[in-house]
Amino acid sequence: MGATLNAAVYIDDTNADKTGYDAGFEIYHGMLNVGVHYLRATAGSVNMTANPAKYVRVHAKISEEGRWSALFAFEHENFDDGAMDDTNYFHVNATYHVSPKMMVAASLGIQDAGVAEGVGGSVGVFYQLYKRFQLHALVSSTNLDDKSMSVGDRTVVSAGMSISFGVGS
Repeated sequence: MGATLNAAVYIDDTNADKTGYDAGFEIYHGMLNVGVHYLRATAGSVNMTANPAKYVRVHAKISEEGRWSALFAFEHENFDDGAMDDTNYFHVNATYHVSPKMMVAASLGIQDAGVAEGVGGSVGVFYQLYKRFQLHALVSSTNLDDKSMSVGDRTVVSAGMSISFGVGS
């Protein structure tokens, strides 16, 4: 059994008092990992934060090393200035090792309110051809009721490879 605590402060380099902070913790025991994370951001204090907001994320992961994993996460965004609706995200992803060299991964995400509402998901296959060489294929699709972005519905298919390098043994 163990635990991880984290905290950070974000300080802007202007006179606009754009600071932010976050704190979180995780507890893990055997196959289970659970955690809570809080972020308080003023506009511009944290990268990609255009509006002052508070974020709370709760997650749980259960896994059997090298065989399978499942992650469940919920995040709530509360925007202080009313510029956007408060938003909830729900995310589930899972992996399953079909064999020692092949893994299948899937994810599903649901968003309500905010800049868009809708559902998105992905399914991918990863195959380790050699020790440091992996092939992968992925299909991802979203169905969003777009409010201010130009994303909308889209499906993407991708294929690729990754090569990792090491130094020493």
